Amino acid sequence: MTPTRVKALIGIAFLLILGAVFLWLWMDEPPPKDGDLRLKRLDISDEENAFHYTNLTSEDIYYPEDDEKRDLVYEMEAWKRWDKELAIEMLAKNQKVFDCFEKAISSKYFQVPEIEHMNSPMPYLPKWRTAAHLGKLRALHLVKAGKEQEALDEAMKIIKFGHMAEDSRGAMMTFLVGSAIKKIGHSTFRSVLNETTLQPEILKSYIEKLSEYEFNKRGLVNSLKTEYSVISRSIDLMVLGELESSGRKKIRNRYSFKPNATRRIFAEAVRDIIENVGRDYDKRKDITAMSFYAECTKGGPLSRNAAGKIAALMLAESLIRVEQKWFNNEATFLVTQVLIALKCYKLEHGQLPDSLNELVPKYIDQIPEDPYDGKPFKYSKKEKIVYSVWENMVDEGGKPRDKDVEIHPGIVIPAEDGDLIFEIEF
Repeated sequence: MTPTRVKALIGIAFLLILGAVFLWLWMDEPPPKDGDLRLKRLDISDEENAFHYTNLTSEDIYYPEDDEKRDLVYEMEAWKRWDKELAIEMLAKNQKVFDCFEKAISSKYFQVPEIEHMNSPMPYLPKWRTAAHLGKLRALHLVKAGKEQEALDEAMKIIKFGHMAEDSRGAMMTFLVGSAIKKIGHSTFRSVLNETTLQPEILKSYIEKLSEYEFNKRGLVNSLKTEYSVISRSIDLMVLGELESSGRKKIRNRYSFKPNATRRIFAEAVRDIIENVGRDYDKRKDITAMSFYAECTKGGPLSRNAAGKIAALMLAESLIRVEQKWFNNEATFLVTQVLIALKCYKLEHGQLPDSLNELVPKYIDQIPEDPYDGKPFKYSKKEKIVYSVWENMVDEGGKPRDKDVEIHPGIVIPAEDGDLIFEIEF
């Protein structure tokens, strides 16, 4: 074999190796097996679907356009001022809203429209919150009219709707709005509770009713699965250059962003987060112990799929913050039951008990457990508070939690110390 031919063969071999390396760097992995994360849509008619009744237009909801009047409505909701004529006007002009939401909470199913991608509009969400605030206004109006039990029932309707919205097969934003509506419902219930003189036997019945709308594990898991599907479809659209937020430009650098690898990492993250759902706060798996985390944090900015790993990590961190927020929400929801029992005790004894143990079993079967440490909620008669140990799981005697510190617009360092306080206002 001549030297020239040898050189040619070496050159060809080099090019083949270079091509193979280039192909390896450019190639993506096969699509992940993610059937367990694909939530099946329900085949239901509009009449069976609560969403059909809640998909209101802006014209269906009345709120004063005058700033002074609108501010007065906000103050009425906060129980700071009251204008009977304005309340009657608001309720009369929003009767359609109340009728629609009555039908919604009586529906068997609740399923929002399928979300195509992460920029899909969800115009119904702010309308749901507005309807919840209107429900609160109606409950307070009923209190003013001496119809206290009807007012509590109105608060329960808000809570029920929020619970249903959490499990409406929407993405994570839908779940969060559902939780926010439940908070409005609990706030309404407590406002009425502060004013009521209903008999303890009547009030006690609401403890059992509220227990039906505690932690919505199925709703949170379904929302996580839907979020995965939405992000997965968004990745496909980004690759094709059909997602508006990406400037409608195709992703051509397949070295730094590999769609299937990114999808697989995000799928692993969602599975880890789903495993955390329902665990005690101190038994939850930290993000650094999750299977996807090591892959996302190795290799540096010039490694294969570096952009995809950063994107998957950021998405996972946002979902983990939502999952953590559940504990705060659940503490808020459970404390309402404790406050009902305390109100019953005070109505019969004229004062608050020295200990929450005095409420058991006459006023409540057992003191609900703090979702953070799994122990009964804490209480101080002197300070008139019920409290949770919060995230540091240290009983600090009812010390209010420190304020979060904003070091830059939009960048907040969360507080680490203090307890989660709920004041007793009766």
